[in-house]
Amino acid sequence: MTLKEAFFKDLAHHLVMWRDDLVAAIKDPSTATWADSHSVLERLNLQCGGIDAEDLRAVLNECFRGILHSTLVTLDGGSDVSETGTLQLIDADTQQPLTAGALHEEFFQYLAEHDML
Repeated sequence: MTLKEAFFKDLAHHLVMWRDDLVAAIKDPSTATWADSHSVLERLNLQCGGIDAEDLRAVLNECFRGILHSTLVTLDGGSDVSETGTLQLIDADTQQPLTAGALHEEFFQYLAEHDML
């Protein structure tokens, strides 16, 4: 596995972990050991207690993918930050940039190849 693939695997793992943890926390706020906003989760539980978990999971998945896409577009130089400078992720071992290419497109290709879209 290349470093870029490992990076994509970690991003995908975090997307799934946070999505599923938030769905669980809305269904049962006591499971949210990570949360700073337990009172908000309690209110969401009361307001959304009858919501279908799969619907919630699908909406959160789309939202979290959007956040990752936007972040990767920024790293790729496709946002306003490119007017100020260029960001790069560098492989510490090879000193080669991981940002060569279109990370946002490659990440979504990774998700598609692993049935995560």
